[in-house]
This record gives sequence, structure tokens and C-alpha cells, in this order.
Amino acid sequence: MKNLILSIKKHPIAYIVTFIIGLLLGLVPVLTLYFVENRSLHGAYNGAGYAFLGILFFGALMWLANMGTYDIMTYGFSQMFTSMFSKNPNKYNDFVSYKEEKNKKRDFAPKYYVAFLFAAVVYAIVTLVLYLCYTI
Repeated sequence: MKNLILSIKKHPIAYIVTFIIGLLLGLVPVLTLYFVENRSLHGAYNGAGYAFLGILFFGALMWLANMGTYDIMTYGFSQMFTSMFSKNPNKYNDFVSYKEEKNKKRDFAPKYYVAFLFAAVVYAIVTLVLYLCYTI
């Protein structure tokens, strides 16, 4: 948590831009369903719900990638392409050295998934408000 707060203080513009991108990506299903369902409130809250789920899913995948879940796959692809197309020796001796180097970089890299998760929370609130307006 301490690293996250330091990262947000160090890169505030990047987090704000990522949050705005998340909100703009969420507008696509909201406006699409709103206009497809003849400009109804029902379409708007359905679209906001889909936006919430989509942005939440995307943020969760970014969080998993930041944790190193896909490292074995990226290491395998990098080794394959290096051996096929490069005449230079491999940068990493084995997977352990690759993982250690990546973990060092991840400690100081911005955690943009947080901005997407905040955008998902905004769409969850919008979905709830639109649903309450629809049912009242």
C-alpha cells in the first residue's frame, strides 16, 4: 500500500489519464445500449453494468499481470523469438533471473490497474443509481 501511494504521488498525471481512459472505454457500451434500446433508461443501466464488468475484468487482468502471473509465458516467447531472430546471446540465463529482474522493475513501476478499478467503481455506482431511477 505504501508503494502504491508513493507511485500515485510520483505519477499523478498518468493515473488521471488512465482513469479517464477507463471512463471513456466504459462509455462505449453505455451509449451503444442506450441508443440500441431506443434511448431508454433500461438500456443505459444495462450498458453501465456491462461497462462496470468489462473495466473490472480488464483491471483484474492488469493486476494479475503486475503480480507476475504471465511471466512464464512471456519468458518462453522472449526466449523463442530471441533464438529464432537474434544473433545476440540471450539476456537472461534462466527463468529465475528473468523473474528477479521483472520483480525489481515491478516494484517501482506505476500500477495502472488501480485507476481502472476506480473507474469500475464509478460505473458500479452509476449502474446502481440508474437502476434505482428505473425502478422508482
